[in-house]
Amino acid sequence: MNKKCSLYSLWPVLLAFLVCSCVNPFGHRDPEEPSGHSGHWEVPSASEIVIVNLEWAYQEGIIQNFSSCFADSYRFLASHQDSARYPETFSHWDLESELAVTNALFTVDTIRLLLEQDSLNPDYEDDINGTAELYRRYDLIVSPSQNAPDDNPARGVACFLLQRNDGGNWAIFQWSDFPDTTGGSLGWALLKAEFQ
Repeated sequence: MNKKCSLYSLWPVLLAFLVCSCVNPFGHRDPEEPSGHSGHWEVPSASEIVIVNLEWAYQEGIIQNFSSCFADSYRFLASHQDSARYPETFSHWDLESELAVTNALFTVDTIRLLLEQDSLNPDYEDDINGTAELYRRYDLIVSPSQNAPDDNPARGVACFLLQRNDGGNWAIFQWSDFPDTTGGSLGWALLKAEFQ
């Protein structure tokens, strides 16, 4: 009888131990990191949103957001002078080249990009064909860099050609660089060549 009583008296202790050592099956779990975009990102339902997303990707150094601004068929066109200076570099600049260079750019200490609508070239959108042409004046500082240092930013005009996909979202399929060479500035293309 004594043994039976002592076993019954251990049950509450054993039960308390089991309850305390178990994880609450009804408790909240820690949230998982999102697998999609992070930072500033907006669904590119309008062509100008793509440019805003591109600028934010540069400011925040988020390569996935940058990559999402482009179509698979993307091409970069340097100015005639820059293409002549670096013919091998710019003859077949595609999305893979763009992402590799931008990934390297995003590892520097400082990047400051300012994109503004170019007053000489208004935005043009062709609703029937689902294309758009957007010109943006740029000022770009990259530190450390030879071609866009703090005291002499890369300057010029970028022309972005965009296309709307079947889902209604926009992406850049061509980017042309027109550097502003006045005052000793260099353009975006030469900065890309530096980080290749």
